[in-house]
Amino acid sequence: MTPRRGLNMKLVLSVFAAFLLSMAFTWFLHSRLSERDAYKLIDRTFENVKDEITDCVDERLVLQCMAVRERIEEDAYPVDTASLQALAKELHVTEINVADTNGDIVASTLPGYLAAPGKPAFNFKTAGGLAEDMMCLVDGPDTEYCQPYRSNTANGEWRKFVGVWMPSTGGFVEIGCDGESLRGLARSSLMDLFRNWRVGGTGGIVVTTTSGLILSDYEEPNREGAHWDDPDGSFYWKRKEIEGFPTYVMIPRDSAAVQRDVLVGATAVLNGAALVFVALLVGFVISSFVRQQMREQAARDLEMARDIQLSALPSVFPPFPDEQSFSIWALMDTAKEVGGDFYDFYFTGQDRVLFLIADVSGKGVPAAMFMMRAKALIKSAAQTGKTIAQVFDDVNDALCEGNSSSTFVTVWAGELNIHTGRVIYVNAGHNSPVVRRAGGCEFLRSRPSLVLGAMPGIKYMVGEVQLEPGDAIYLYTDGITEQPNASGELYGDPRLLKHLSNSPLRGEALLKSVLEDVRMHAAGAEQADDCTQLVIRYRGTPDVFNGEYAPTMDGLAAASADLAAALESVPGDERARLMTAADEIFSNIVKYSGATRWTLAVARSHCPEGVRLTISDDGKPFDPLSTRDPDTKLCADDMDAGGLGILIVKKTMSPVAYKRRNGLNILTMGKDYGESPPPAV
Repeated sequence: MTPRRGLNMKLVLSVFAAFLLSMAFTWFLHSRLSERDAYKLIDRTFENVKDEITDCVDERLVLQCMAVRERIEEDAYPVDTASLQALAKELHVTEINVADTNGDIVASTLPGYLAAPGKPAFNFKTAGGLAEDMMCLVDGPDTEYCQPYRSNTANGEWRKFVGVWMPSTGGFVEIGCDGESLRGLARSSLMDLFRNWRVGGTGGIVVTTTSGLILSDYEEPNREGAHWDDPDGSFYWKRKEIEGFPTYVMIPRDSAAVQRDVLVGATAVLNGAALVFVALLVGFVISSFVRQQMREQAARDLEMARDIQLSALPSVFPPFPDEQSFSIWALMDTAKEVGGDFYDFYFTGQDRVLFLIADVSGKGVPAAMFMMRAKALIKSAAQTGKTIAQVFDDVNDALCEGNSSSTFVTVWAGELNIHTGRVIYVNAGHNSPVVRRAGGCEFLRSRPSLVLGAMPGIKYMVGEVQLEPGDAIYLYTDGITEQPNASGELYGDPRLLKHLSNSPLRGEALLKSVLEDVRMHAAGAEQADDCTQLVIRYRGTPDVFNGEYAPTMDGLAAASADLAAALESVPGDERARLMTAADEIFSNIVKYSGATRWTLAVARSHCPEGVRLTISDDGKPFDPLSTRDPDTKLCADDMDAGGLGILIVKKTMSPVAYKRRNGLNILTMGKDYGESPPPAV
C-alpha cells in the first residue's frame, strides 16, 4: 500500500469515525431532550387538566348548593340543626351553614357554629382567611362562590366549601364537602371528561378515585369502573391529586423514541449527504435559507411591533359615555415601517383628565417596546397624584436608566380640569398643538423642554392655557406635517393650520378629514411615518337633573313628565328620539325588572349640544345590550316577542353603555346633536 493510499484510507476512516461518534452523541442528546420535552408537556397539560376538573367539580357543587337553598326556602321547611343534618345526609353533603346579611351563621349542621349564652355565632366577616371571602355573596355582585379543597382553619378537617346567595333573606347558604362527599357528588361529572384528549399524539389523561377505580380513561372505551394500576416504565408519567381525585398524565416512551430515531436518522442522512455534495452547493442552499428566514423574521418583527403599538392604545370612542364636560377622540394610521407613536388619556383625579401624544425615535420592535415602557411609566406616575412636571421629571430619569440604545421619546401632555377648563401642560420636544376657538385656530407655541430619555436630571417646564366651552386642543405627530408628495414637498404646519381653520367638522370627523387632506397632498407617494392625532374638546359643566321613582305606572308617568321638562329646549326631532328610547327603558323596568326603586339622571351640555341619560334600578341583573336583536325582515306575526324596544334604543342612541355596579343596573345613553357627521375615509 502506497503512503498516499494509506493516508487517504486514514482520512476516510477518521471521517467515518467522526461521523459515527457524532451520531452516537446526537442519539444520546435527543434521548435526553425527548424525555425533558415529554415532562414539560405533561406539566403544561396538568395546568389545563386542573382547570377542567376544578370547573367541573365547582359546577356540580354549585348545583348541589342551589338544591340545598331551594329546600331551605320551601314554605315551612324547618332550619334547625337536626333538620339540616337530615338534609345534608339526604343530599350527600358533609355540612350546611346558613348566614344572614351580617355574615353570622344562623343555622348549621354543626351546633358549635351557632350562638349560645356567652358565645357569639361564627361570623364569616371576622373569621378572616378564605372564610371572609364568602362575604362577596353579600357585599358584592356575585351570586355564587367556590373555595378550593383545603384544610378547614376552624377544625383542621379537609373541606371544599361552596356558597350561593339567598334572595329571600339577602344572606347566603354554604355547603361543605369532605373528600368522600366531594368524590361522590362530582364523580359522575368527570366520566369521559378526558376520553378524547391526547397528549403528545398517543398519550392521555386518566382520572381515578382514591381507591383506584377509573372515572375517565383516554385509552380504552368503557373502562370506567375498572381497577387502575400505576403506569410501568414504558411511560413518562406524573400523578397529581386535583380536588381530591388522583389524576395521571402519561406519554408512551415509544412515541418519543420514534421521534428521536426519525430525527437521528434524518441527521445521519443529511450528514452523509454533506460529505457527497460540494461545499459550494451547500453554501448556496444555506445562504438562500438564511436570507429567507431573515426576511420572514423581519416581517414577523414588523407585525409584532405593529400589534404591540395598536394593542396598547385606547380604541373605544367615546371612552367615557357618561361624561359630558369634555369629549376626546384619537386616530392612528400606521405606516409600513412601524414607529413608536402613541396616545393616551385617563383620569388622574375626580376632576382632572390627562391626555397626551408621543413619538418614539427609531422603528420596529425596539421602538414599540420603548413606547410600551414610556406609556406605562407616564400613566403609573400620573395616577399617583403628582403634578405633571413631577411626572415628567420622574419618567425622564427612569427612561434614562439603562438606555444603552439612546432611544428617546417626544411627548406633549396636558391635564384638563373638567370644571374650570384650565389646562396645565408640558412639552418634551414635541410638535406644538393647535387650539381651536370660536374665533379661529392658532398654534399653542411654547419653548419645548428636552425629549424624554436623553439626559437625566432635567426639570420640565409647565405651561397653561384656559379653554372656554366649545374650545378644543388638537395634537398630532410629525407623520402629519412631514408627509411629502412625489416632488418632496412636505404637508407642513401652514397647510395643517389652514385646514383646521376652514373645517367645520369636530371630533372623529375632524381627524378623518385631516388624514384625507394629508393623503390628497401625498398624491400616491408612500406614507413616510405613522400619522397619529388626538383632539379634546372642552364642553363646560352640563346642566343636571336627578329624580327617583317607584316602579309603577305612576312612577313611569312622573319620570316621562320630568324628562320632557328637562328636554324642553332640545330640538324637536332629537327630543322625540330621546323620549321614545327612554320610555322603552322605563317600561322594561316597571314591567320586568322586579326593582324596588329606580332613578333618572339627565345631563345636558351646550358646546356642542348633547344629552346623557343615566337610568339605574335595583332589579335583577339585565344587560339590554346583550339581547339578540329581532329579525325585522319578518312580518309582525312571525317575529319573536320582545326586543324591538331595545333595538330602537341601540339604533337611535349613541353612545349606549351598560354596567352592573353595587347591585344596580346602570344604563347610559344619549345623543350629541351638535357634532357634524364624519366623512368617508
